[in-house]
Amino acid sequence: MQKILKQVICGVAVSAVCASAYAASSSSETIDLGLVAAGTTKSFNRAVVDGAKPITFSDFIMFELPSNGGSAYSVVDFPIPALGVGLTFASLALFSAGADGQVGGSGANADTLIKQVGGNAGSLSFNVGIQPPGKMYMFVSGFTTGTNGGLYNGSVAVFPVPVPEPETWAMMLIGAGLVGFRLRTRSKKVSAHRLV
Repeated sequence: MQKILKQVICGVAVSAVCASAYAASSSSETIDLGLVAAGTTKSFNRAVVDGAKPITFSDFIMFELPSNGGSAYSVVDFPIPALGVGLTFASLALFSAGADGQVGGSGANADTLIKQVGGNAGSLSFNVGIQPPGKMYMFVSGFTTGTNGGLYNGSVAVFPVPVPEPETWAMMLIGAGLVGFRLRTRSKKVSAHRLV
């Protein structure tokens, strides 16, 4: 009985040592893209490497939006199976930074979630409509699937504010002129009927 008990204790001890050797580690990085001008795209790369352990990551991509006509956000895994490199995304979220322009905070400095997508995938992306100018950030999270970590690429694209074409301006002016003409002739008819 004691021999079996010793074997069980040794088995549990070996299992605990193995589990700690393969326990997931975590990694977080902040990347600042600066101002993303309207009509441009800014790209970034991230290497999630920490030995041969599975790694969970949670990254903050900081940037500033100008006045815009909308924007697009994406992250894509860059797998290299021969080198044991790959990852899976859990979530991609866009936040408006608080009044202090930093991640986190409460009260006047509280961040506002604008949009979030998720789901264990090799790529995540979304578009959002017009946003007010200011400090923003993307929150990217996931875990490595490669034995040597993972790599990913991402981008932030800002669409310019749409400017009406000359034909559109002409149609608006003609429309305004017709409405003005109609109101003027209508007011003359009303005045004529009041006199009678």
